[in-house]
Parts: sequence; C-alpha cells; structure tokens
Amino acid sequence: MFKIRPILLIVFFFAIIISHIQGSEKIEINVITNNNVKYIAIDDFINHHQLKYRFYDSKEKLEIQYGSKILYFSPFSSYCRVNNKIYHMTYAAILKNKKIYIPIEPFYQILQKEKIPIELISIKKNRATAIVKKYNIKKFNINKKNNGLSIAINATKKFDS
Repeated sequence: MFKIRPILLIVFFFAIIISHIQGSEKIEINVITNNNVKYIAIDDFINHHQLKYRFYDSKEKLEIQYGSKILYFSPFSSYCRVNNKIYHMTYAAILKNKKIYIPIEPFYQILQKEKIPIELISIKKNRATAIVKKYNIKKFNINKKNNGLSIAINATKKFDS
C-alpha cells in the first residue's frame, strides 16, 4: 500500500493542476514584411492582451507590463529588454506611420525564454496566429518528508475550501 500512496498523491496533484488550467485563447495579429522580415505592430500585441504600457518620448522607449515582466522596445533598435535582461532580436524594430513594429519570430522566442505563456503557432501571408495559455498554477514544489510528500502550490487565486 505504501508504494501506491505516493502515486495517488502525484495523480491527485496533477488532477488539481489540470482542473485549474483555464484554457487557452487563440489570437491573430496583422503582419507586415519589410526587407523579407515579418513584423507585428507592438500596439496590436498590447491591445490583444490588454496590457499596461507607457511611451517615453524623451528616450523614445516603449515600456510594456506583462504580469511581473516589463518589456522595453525602442524604434530602430534590435535590442529588447525584459526586466534587467537584454536580448538581441537580430533585426531592428521599425517605426512606420507612428507605430513601432518588431520582428515577430525573435520576439516570440524572447517570450518563450522569459516563460511568458504565449506561443506563436503560424505566420501565413499577412496574419500571425498565436495561442495565449491561461493558467491558474504559477509554480509548485514536491518535497519528500519523513511521513510522506509535501506539495506546495503557488497559484494566481485561492483554491476553494
């Protein structure tokens, strides 16, 4: 019976995780091509995700808040900063009709590296399709104790009693 109990706890734990996955949302964003590189307007990304943002005219820098992450972009720069980590996007952001466009593939790779739950699914013609994964569970730890296992769960909201 002792060997079955840890397995039951792990199955129970994953059942809790699965029950708290809120699903995913499919979004589509317009794509433009400049010098054979595909770009998205960062304001389309902001609007689709209803994110907080601020543009600093004096620095020509766009600040976007996605949860605990703050992303920074500047027109004509190929660098992106997420919190205090700097990434090179290979291609520079461009400014067109007072909108900042960023290279889509490097941008979504940065989101993956930063564990932001958005995945680029496809780029077809002038549309990019991405999936936004919505989870209630942020992280968990399983610790072995003398009398069994301890599971610590960090979630975005309280579990029902």
